[in-house]
Amino acid sequence: MIKVGFGPLLLTLTALAACARAVTPAGAPTGPSPTAATPSAQGSSSTVVPASPDSRCPTETPLDPGPDAKVSATAAAVAAVPQRYPPRIDTTGFQVTDAYPADPSSGFGAIAYGLCGTAVGQRTWVVELSFPKMAPSVNLSAGQLFLSRFADGWKVWFQYH
Repeated sequence: MIKVGFGPLLLTLTALAACARAVTPAGAPTGPSPTAATPSAQGSSSTVVPASPDSRCPTETPLDPGPDAKVSATAAAVAAVPQRYPPRIDTTGFQVTDAYPADPSSGFGAIAYGLCGTAVGQRTWVVELSFPKMAPSVNLSAGQLFLSRFADGWKVWFQYH
């Protein structure tokens, strides 16, 4: 008998619902919402944390990623893993499996556009991670971090898994 879990389906539906709520009508401004994220009270320079459960976007519009975006976004994601995933996720031996600019029509990048609009989406990179110690769980063995470049460097502003 094949056992099907509803966890991945529920996460996907939740993400789609968040994207649907955040779709900006044509011609509307795409800047941060009035309840946008605020820097962590702990002063972490590698993350932006939400001000409320519904606000996940950066407080400021990210800068253009620049020519070395893939290398810089990947390095910032690797540096953020030890603060973001343990203790729930065993990060021993983790690997970056992909890094790419967010795209409104494919991959996890569509989430950036749905959550925060075009201005943030166009300046976001998605870094996908693999946590082999968490296999065979599909949900726990994969991670996706959303990063953008700001005046003080590259920051993770959203963690999907």
